[in-house]
Amino acid sequence: MDLIYTSAVLTLIAAAGSDPSYGLPGVSNARKMKYRDTSIGKVCVSFTPGDVYNAVADSLWFTRGWTFQEGYVSRRRLYFTESGILFICSESAEDEHFYRDPDSPYGFELEGTLDSRAVGITDDGSYGLIEIMQLLEQYMRRQLSYENDVSNAIVGVLNYHRQKNPSIGTVCGLPYQKSVAGLDVICMNWTHDRPATRRLGYPSWSPFGWIGSIKFSPILYQLRPSEEDAAGISCHLRDECVDWSHPESSQYLQITVNVHRLPVVNLIRSDLEDLDGVLSEHPKTVLVIPQLDTKVDYGGRNYYMDIKWDVIPPDHYDSTRVTCAVIHNHDLKFRWLMILQDYGTHYERIGIASFDDPSPENVMSASGFDELASTTNGLPTLRPGHKRKFFWSRSWAAWHLDWLLQTRKVTIALG
Repeated sequence: MDLIYTSAVLTLIAAAGSDPSYGLPGVSNARKMKYRDTSIGKVCVSFTPGDVYNAVADSLWFTRGWTFQEGYVSRRRLYFTESGILFICSESAEDEHFYRDPDSPYGFELEGTLDSRAVGITDDGSYGLIEIMQLLEQYMRRQLSYENDVSNAIVGVLNYHRQKNPSIGTVCGLPYQKSVAGLDVICMNWTHDRPATRRLGYPSWSPFGWIGSIKFSPILYQLRPSEEDAAGISCHLRDECVDWSHPESSQYLQITVNVHRLPVVNLIRSDLEDLDGVLSEHPKTVLVIPQLDTKVDYGGRNYYMDIKWDVIPPDHYDSTRVTCAVIHNHDLKFRWLMILQDYGTHYERIGIASFDDPSPENVMSASGFDELASTTNGLPTLRPGHKRKFFWSRSWAAWHLDWLLQTRKVTIALG
């Protein structure tokens, strides 16, 4: 599709109506919204149709997955809406008000999906990788009539960028960057802002494996694999055209990690006020990481980490602990843990606990919690005690968690 749209002189886009039979407003049928003037006494009142940019952004066309690539890759686009006609090319934008501005904010209003200019590449190529992550975030908010189309509906955009920067690619919707030495970075650190729905036929480590919007962490906190990990992933990078919609395709990444069973608890955050200034009594399920060793003492100092779940947490836990893979780089630095479900033959991810979330409430170093007699969902429930010492902080003492990397690493199959 990228060859079709980039070769076209002009792409006509029907950004009005709910189906193809609606036609092109102003061409195949009269517009329903028109400019009108009327007088009430000495007052003249004019009705002007809404902003044409907003008309495109609010259209059904803008919500569909398959239209993502035609709106992004096309060199010149002519949009037909009930508010008017909009023309956008790589250098300027113009609507029926004959407003021309090469620096117009249409890219912001329409989430950047209407900008087909060449990717700006820095010396290390990082800007191209950032843009691919941003495009995938925008695309994963789109809707598909057939969920197995998730890969095909964006392949034109990914091919377009691959031609601009061959060092950057995607494997099943997961961006990566290579150099002469091999695989430099693969962007496995992404989260859902709310629990999503599993998409069958795609691996859990891929955004395509879920129905729901995503958010990538900054490149600084993505996985820079060791030679051993890169070798386990390289088979997928050699065959990016694999049909991920069929289960017989290999969906497993071989990755070497430290695996731990870490406790999860329900934390009553009565120390925090909500937006209305009222103390909150809502319990939140968090991951507990003891400092210095594996022993858990809820009255002592621990790290309490917010979990971004991929799936809705179960109503009742079979265990008070979850399986975590410590994802670290070859220099043994790590910023996030992947929450896993063990299926015997392989693991699948069900969430992420990360140190790099911009929210100051992401990680809490605390002591002095009291464990309540009652439990919620089978998990221990904690409340700040009278001798509590805690603070929400973006900073954390890495040496307190060195024990997470001191266990024997194992190679797991991540499906």
